[in-house]
Amino acid sequence: MQILLVRHAIAHARSPSGLDAERALTPEGRLEFERIASALAERGLRPRRVLHSPWRRSHETAALLAARFQAVCEPCPELAEAPSAELLVRMGSADVALVGHEPWISALAAWLVTGKREHAAGFPFERGGCALLEGRAVPREARLVAFLPPAMLIDDRPR
Repeated sequence: MQILLVRHAIAHARSPSGLDAERALTPEGRLEFERIASALAERGLRPRRVLHSPWRRSHETAALLAARFQAVCEPCPELAEAPSAELLVRMGSADVALVGHEPWISALAAWLVTGKREHAAGFPFERGGCALLEGRAVPREARLVAFLPPAMLIDDRPR
């Protein structure tokens, strides 16, 4: 099983309502992530499902990814909180992509690879960054195949 972990793309600093969960992607963030999704497809990734946090920036990022892979896009409230056993069950056993937020996406990567969520600092996701894991959605039963910051996927990203 391939597990693609993705931090949402670049979003506005604030939403019109002031609610963090309603922050949208910036136009630049949207364009950059379309290029990231294309680069992932060129590397042969083919998730069947894309689970995403219900927060707007995560949903918008997931929609771009799902469109590129012609995958099913599903909201997953567990991606807007610390990783849990419920999230692991939702992941299933088929190739899947998960789009979420820091610090939780790093904690999920650490938990799946090392068995310890507290090792999250070893998996620092940039906005639009990805990690590819292979194995099962069980702590310590996935291995890190690639850690891909945006600059590794698209080499002309503004710094």
